[in-house]
Amino acid sequence: MMKSALFTSCILFALSAAITSGCNETKQVTESLADHAGVNVRTPQVVIDEEMAIDADGWQARGFSLPSPRPVQVTAQGIKHTDKGFRVFLMDSAQLKNFKEKNEFRHIPSFEGLKIRSYSHTGELPAGSWVAVVVNSENIINSMVVKLKIVVDPK
Repeated sequence: MMKSALFTSCILFALSAAITSGCNETKQVTESLADHAGVNVRTPQVVIDEEMAIDADGWQARGFSLPSPRPVQVTAQGIKHTDKGFRVFLMDSAQLKNFKEKNEFRHIPSFEGLKIRSYSHTGELPAGSWVAVVVNSENIINSMVVKLKIVVDPK
């Protein structure tokens, strides 16, 4: 209890010192102290938020990087011609080459959606480069539109 109160005091002191001195690194100092105290004060960061038009039987990928392990929320919402469903995968960026070449690829099973019209999952990912892939797998005639949103440190 005493240790936690000390870290909380340190965080508050660092914040007030940074604010009064006009420091631009307030967020970094706060996050560093909070990491030591085991407190999550990170604000959600939207890294991808866009509507993607995906050709019939096609796919699109969007990448992002994490400097350290973080909770990540992946949301995909069908907008147009998605009534038959689509697929969502999250994989290490090195696996994208295998996916493109239609070879066996490894993805994160907890971040997988098959034949879905909407999808949302939040989970912890390790540091590294990641790729979210949306596949127009069930629609061989029409292109479709899917809104993909990825948030790091969601609340």
